[in-house]
Amino acid sequence: MSKLNLALQSVLTRSKLTGLVVAAGAAIALPIAASPASADTLVYVKNGAVYISQPDGTQARAINTTNNGWAWPSETDGGTIAVAGGLPRISGGFNPSGSDEIYEFNQQGAQVAGPVPTEGSYSTVGDPEYVSHFRVAPDNSNVAWTDLSGFTDPFAAWRNPNGSGTFYTANDSEGSPLPYSSPEWWGPSKLLITHDGTQFSGNAQYALYNVADGSAPGWSDDEAIGNSPSYQVVTSRSGLKWAVMTDDGPDHGGTIQNIAITLETTAVTPPGGDITDTHCTITLPASQFATNHGSSLASMSFSSDGSTLAWGQDDGIYEANVSNPNACSTVAGSVHLVVPGGQMPFLGAAALSAPASTTGTGPTGGGGSQSGGGSSAGGKPSGAPNTTITSFRVNKRSREATLKFRGSHGVGKLSFKCKLDRGRWTSCRSPKIYKHLSKGRHRFAVKTVDHRGKVDPTPATTRFTV
Repeated sequence: MSKLNLALQSVLTRSKLTGLVVAAGAAIALPIAASPASADTLVYVKNGAVYISQPDGTQARAINTTNNGWAWPSETDGGTIAVAGGLPRISGGFNPSGSDEIYEFNQQGAQVAGPVPTEGSYSTVGDPEYVSHFRVAPDNSNVAWTDLSGFTDPFAAWRNPNGSGTFYTANDSEGSPLPYSSPEWWGPSKLLITHDGTQFSGNAQYALYNVADGSAPGWSDDEAIGNSPSYQVVTSRSGLKWAVMTDDGPDHGGTIQNIAITLETTAVTPPGGDITDTHCTITLPASQFATNHGSSLASMSFSSDGSTLAWGQDDGIYEANVSNPNACSTVAGSVHLVVPGGQMPFLGAAALSAPASTTGTGPTGGGGSQSGGGSSAGGKPSGAPNTTITSFRVNKRSREATLKFRGSHGVGKLSFKCKLDRGRWTSCRSPKIYKHLSKGRHRFAVKTVDHRGKVDPTPATTRFTV
């Protein structure tokens, strides 16, 4: 494989950039090696709700179930989740995200900022534009997104999540927005930006744009991209690992025939180092990427240590173990589905915190699980037992709910009492299964009783929807 050229430019010109790639189209084999464990969290959208979970999809809980067109969640290093919101304000047209306002939540689901309209979008006055691919900076200083003015010349824009400060765009030396899209933060002040469009030989196909001074060293002649008409690029936090997803949808009227992910590395963090090796190409099933849902909507993301790569397909969120890009058979064999039905994944560096102490927001889909919000031991009388809901699962089709819980801090053998909605407290044990539930919202409560008869004075509760 020949060395890829690194073309350093202090400022890029306004010529059209591009991108995209090709990959063969056979289906991936079942996983052989799962991704390594990490302290990260996975945020994503499923069934109209924003979810957070462990990187492998376990301990998932919805932080916001109100349908508000949620799209493109990402997370700061401190655990703040930035997400696009706002139901589509368009009839007859395709909006890649359906959302054009900035919201922020903490991991417990409390809203901490927003809504902040994005300039030029359906949420503001003026010529309506489309917005997509929201990404928050690791330090929460800015949130960036793709602004698509009638689907022509998409450009990267950013501003403070709370709406303060100035609205910025990635501009050329004449002050015009560069035709860039799909911004990804590399640290708090640099955006890796790419472009979906027609390739022009000799121009940078993706660039690391410095939001402080407008400089943008750019890469050209990336063999992973080649002549592909559509692509997406993401880098690890170290800047030493790169992933390029390519598809040929624009060549075939929007219908993808070939799609793949190519893994690359560099010995020196950018700018200043060549991407020297293409280690592995993962062929993906083209049937799992519908029209207008190729590389631009796959939402690729590296874990904080660079060992795991996540992306979205039509049937859910997939991950692969990319800790050793040289071991291509291991990488390809590790591809596995972690969140069926999930969309727009993002692996953040923040650890998963405990859910809200008194209530939990249950999943709204046909199934799912959540680590429940149990009462805490703080503030209880001395020696009183404590109760924690550890998980629950809801099957909307059969109208059945299964809840698991545990007790602690009591003396001797522990027992439990459960209550659903306005019903009476009755003896129960974990797991508690409710069948033939009525449609709508329900409230479950459970309290621990120890052998002395002492009762948890703050029962653990959670809410769910059937």
